Amino acid sequence: MSIVSIPCRAVKSLIVPLAGVGGVLAGALYVQVVRPHRPELVFRPVQTEPRRSEPDHSDPPARIQRAFKLIAQIESSGDPKARGPRGELGIVQLMPLNPDNPGMLDDYNRIMPHTPYTNYDRANPEKSYKVFRVICRYYYPFGTLEQWARLWHRGPNKARQYDEHGDRYWAKVQTML
Repeated sequence: MSIVSIPCRAVKSLIVPLAGVGGVLAGALYVQVVRPHRPELVFRPVQTEPRRSEPDHSDPPARIQRAFKLIAQIESSGDPKARGPRGELGIVQLMPLNPDNPGMLDDYNRIMPHTPYTNYDRANPEKSYKVFRVICRYYYPFGTLEQWARLWHRGPNKARQYDEHGDRYWAKVQTML
């Protein structure tokens, strides 16, 4: 452990976040500033509890990737060429682009206009994952698995409505855990 000393005569003791490392929300590396008998500041690391919005302590990309794998297993059994009865295609069953009935691919193109996807991109698992990640992070940046599953199944307008249809889908996801 290294100690950094800064000359100062006014401060007795202060706890401040260390900028650039971990961030305040992530849980944080804090530094305790203590003024000993000599007129200088001594920085010591302070252990603090991480602040989390939910009990899952993995980082958000890992949680989204886990949610993607679960939903891909439910939607298509992991088959990137799977087709649904209403025109869904791909590993997470993306609906085709349709201005009359917008789906997740339309939302992705609205959120990320500089990299638009076409109907042909629905069968690509990497691009499907990117669509899933962008949509989940856009609507629920610090979301839970349940919120992301309901969002993917019901769409952004109905994801917050807890109804029987969404409950059945969430029960399927829970059986896969």
